[in-house]
Amino acid sequence: MGWGPVGAVTVLRPWAERLVEVLRPRPGECIVDASADGGLLRRRLARAVDPGGTVIPHPETSRRLVPGPSADAAASLLSLQLCVDPAGRLAELVEAVEPRRGRVVVLVQVAEGSPHETAVVEVLGGAAPAGTLTAAEVDALARAGPLRAERLRDVVRFDGVDQLWTALVTERGSHARLDPSRRSVLEAALARWTAADGTLRIAVEAACLVTEYHLT
Repeated sequence: MGWGPVGAVTVLRPWAERLVEVLRPRPGECIVDASADGGLLRRRLARAVDPGGTVIPHPETSRRLVPGPSADAAASLLSLQLCVDPAGRLAELVEAVEPRRGRVVVLVQVAEGSPHETAVVEVLGGAAPAGTLTAAEVDALARAGPLRAERLRDVVRFDGVDQLWTALVTERGSHARLDPSRRSVLEAALARWTAADGTLRIAVEAACLVTEYHLT
């Protein structure tokens, strides 16, 4: 399953589809969405919980889920690794759902299986946040959840470096920090994953963390 080269958001579509498949949202449910995907997952969840359901963006959670946990489910697509405190964010999602009944599904990219992310961070000198967690960090999150972890592997496919650059800007909020002059440097760093037609085909690994009491 490859990521289609249609736009910056569509490269995330297979991960979003996998997360929805695991979460199994139902009509009428309330779901908290804490994703960094341009709204891709949120739109899918909104269709799944219609009619009568609600999808609440995570920043609004504290204002709209009071008092106490009341969501049926919570989801996060490739955003936990962008947080200063991933464990704290995960705890917030777990606390937002109904105890022993609500479902939490979090998908994060794993550093050891996504070497291009290391190249991106090195080339940009920290201008864009790292897009991965290490395997040890993922395991620690799973234990703290407590969550069970499923490893996923795929091939990310971009039209070229420009599309990857756009993804860094739109999905990681790096508008003011990315120097356009670095594009050519980034292109050279990613040469090993660049096909003859200029597209990037990069093997990546993610982890899907799911609440142990996930409904069957």
